[in-house]
Amino acid sequence: MQRNWNPEFAALLEAFHARTGIPALLNTSFNRRGMPMVERPEEAVALFAETALDALVLHDVLVRKRTG
Repeated sequence: MQRNWNPEFAALLEAFHARTGIPALLNTSFNRRGMPMVERPEEAVALFAETALDALVLHDVLVRKRTG
């Protein structure tokens, strides 16, 4: 990957590699079975609220569900 292509993503990959020793991330589709893929932030937040996911990243914002 060329760092100048997407510096933020390159930084994410480098930080993940430094923390885990794994030099790759896997991006999967974000949708519920039988539903179309999420395309807008509003759809991502709605699906996040309905699922067992612990965290959601939208651009440079990390959203976590409250525990307890």
